[in-house]
Amino acid sequence: YKKKSSGEEEFEISAKKSLSLRNRKLSFFGSIKSGGSGETIAQNNGQIYTKTAFYKGIMVAIKKLNIDQKKYPKVDLSRAQLMELKKMKDLQHDHITRFTGACLDAPHWCIVTEYCPKGSLEDILENDQIKLDNMMKYSLLHDLVKGLYFLHNSEIRSHGRLKSSNCVVDSRFVLK
Repeated sequence: YKKKSSGEEEFEISAKKSLSLRNRKLSFFGSIKSGGSGETIAQNNGQIYTKTAFYKGIMVAIKKLNIDQKKYPKVDLSRAQLMELKKMKDLQHDHITRFTGACLDAPHWCIVTEYCPKGSLEDILENDQIKLDNMMKYSLLHDLVKGLYFLHNSEIRSHGRLKSSNCVVDSRFVLK
């Protein structure tokens, strides 16, 4: 645990308990306003927050996996499942959220992805303070179609859980 000069608190997991992705440490910074790309916490004002961390100097989103540790004390992936994760990691497109990796060390099971600071499409659509004109709506829809077209023509073939809370928007208002 470290206190930063700006008043923010930085939580860094010890080497023994570190969430590792190829033996790299994640430095956690609590929750930052965002949406569907990570574990979210609703606040009174309706804003959505996601857990974030720094990995290789880049802010990433952390989605905690709810796995019953008593029922599944160890997660073993088959070769086919590992290959599926590799396909996801290798997938690169402007309209696909980048999959960074996963931590399968109990009890820190999580998925690590690209951080998109504007939050989810659901957050944007429900936010009365954000006025979307027809051009912006068309742009977001066009981004969605481009991402799905790429995904459906890749080895992955389909999304599986397409909904507005699973579509995220980056700092340039590009939908992924």
